[in-house]
Amino acid sequence: MNELLYEMSYFENFMDVYCGNDENNYYFIAIESNGDLSESYTQKTQELEFRYNVLCKLTINNVEKEGYFHMLICKSFDKKHLQNFKRLILSFIHNEDYHNYEKINDLFSSFLSMFSKQKSRSYEDFESFFSELYFIYFMKNKGIDVSKYWQSKEKMKFDYNFNEKSKIDIKSTSKPNRIHHFLHEQLASDIFDIKIVSFKMRTTDKGMSINSLISKVREMLVLPLHVEKYINNYISNTTNYEQLDELLFDEIFLLNNIAFYDAIDVPKFNCKQPNGVTKTEYDSDLSLSNEISIDEVIKWIEKNI
Repeated sequence: MNELLYEMSYFENFMDVYCGNDENNYYFIAIESNGDLSESYTQKTQELEFRYNVLCKLTINNVEKEGYFHMLICKSFDKKHLQNFKRLILSFIHNEDYHNYEKINDLFSSFLSMFSKQKSRSYEDFESFFSELYFIYFMKNKGIDVSKYWQSKEKMKFDYNFNEKSKIDIKSTSKPNRIHHFLHEQLASDIFDIKIVSFKMRTTDKGMSINSLISKVREMLVLPLHVEKYINNYISNTTNYEQLDELLFDEIFLLNNIAFYDAIDVPKFNCKQPNGVTKTEYDSDLSLSNEISIDEVIKWIEKNI
């Protein structure tokens, strides 16, 4: 086995996780192996590389050290990809047993999705993502961390799942009326205990962008790994990524127009979907529905987490 020689520095404040640049000047993270000296191997894609249990000699603070390491290499010089790579590594180390090979392998698999499914997003897509993430920011300012209950991928039936029965769905609109689009299952109050959070949105010249909201949330919380994965995948796979900074939402207007509802009070078909019928969906006007207070929502969340 050929020994690799690298100059490294400590990653953040961890004394067994290192960072540096490899022989191709690609940025990498190196995690000390937990002593399993099984055979080394490498997985490669165009943008990523995972070297498992490789023998390295490193120089750190002018001191040489030798050992076995798991290396995750970002083979991209794109600033956005590098930032997301480092952010996901940090969340992984804070939230997982980062010496565990299977966990590291799962992380490598997560990185692959950062470079796939590229799409140009619509205004409605940005608005929806902003409002779902803003709910974490809003509730943390009320003293409750709901981040770990956020959906792990786009387009799940409910945006927040507190347990098998208790759900929250986030809706947003930039239109004058509080009309939202629902799947019939999202209002199945005979099966689930569902609360609806309704945001009215508008853009402004001086407001909060998606990227600034992400920064604010990260300043408040060390986010769960699945949330960092979700955010990083969203950012990395957005081709019109300039909108993440340029699209500015009016936070004052948003806060003055947030409303909360119990799904039982939202207009809907008062019956189950007939056998053989699926994917029923419709628009519901919440303007005549009974609102519930934020205090009621807070008590409901505290009861269910």
